[in-house]
Amino acid sequence: MRTLSRLRQDRFWTDALASPIDVPPTWIHGDLHARNILTRDGQISAVIDAVGKLSDATWARAKGWAVFYDWYTVTVTRHTCE
Repeated sequence: MRTLSRLRQDRFWTDALASPIDVPPTWIHGDLHARNILTRDGQISAVIDAVGKLSDATWARAKGWAVFYDWYTVTVTRHTCE
């Protein structure tokens, strides 16, 4: 399984924090995680179960959320399994 480099993760997170909220509050995806993301050549190519057309800013926030979710899952799992 391919993983994103730390530099790319940092860029996704920074972009997510800087991206404007350009849509009304909307539930887009409730369980965005690795099993719902398709990649090709190291790039996100699709998100399974996403609803509607997403703006670039929304994509930036979604990628940031995916990085956070991955970090949180790995961190919590590591500390709770030790």
